[in-house]
Amino acid sequence: MIELETERLTLRKGRTAPPTQAELKADYHRYVTGFADPDVTFAQYQDVILGLYYKDREGGPFGYYTIYPKGSDRWIGHCPLIPRLCTPAEVARFRPDGNSVAPYQTLEVEIGWALIMEARGQGFATEAAQALLDYGFRTLRVQRIVAFTERENSASIRVMERLGMVVDQRSDTEQVVGSIENSAISSANQ
Repeated sequence: MIELETERLTLRKGRTAPPTQAELKADYHRYVTGFADPDVTFAQYQDVILGLYYKDREGGPFGYYTIYPKGSDRWIGHCPLIPRLCTPAEVARFRPDGNSVAPYQTLEVEIGWALIMEARGQGFATEAAQALLDYGFRTLRVQRIVAFTERENSASIRVMERLGMVVDQRSDTEQVVGSIENSAISSANQ
């Protein structure tokens, strides 16, 4: 199992125990893509999340990393680092010239974060995401990492900004897109 550590957190790929309803609370899935529907039950949400955690617990570096306070087994959220097939319109939003390279989809690496209510506002999302950015850039040597969030999710937009992402907030789209290039690879290509 892959494990990353920060000053205050431990990130582990996968999860050994299911999240409880108290951990997830009512609004945990509010911004998780596909679960903004208030009619989605806790059991339905839990089944999908557990499937994601257990499915990729053993395989490769990409997947869902659970977030724990250092020295604790108390789960406070997750931070995925996953491949995402991006449309040409999405690609154009994180290119400096604002244009897609070609009318094709591209495979990008996406990062995300979601915390339980009582863990929010303490910098944990930024700290966990920074650890995964560092892992993605230094160990996996990916060229770019992207993030997507809903326009009304101002907390996630602030996390993108604190991570140093270029944040595209065009008003004609539903989602805000953040992207950051691997400076080591970008410098070598110039």
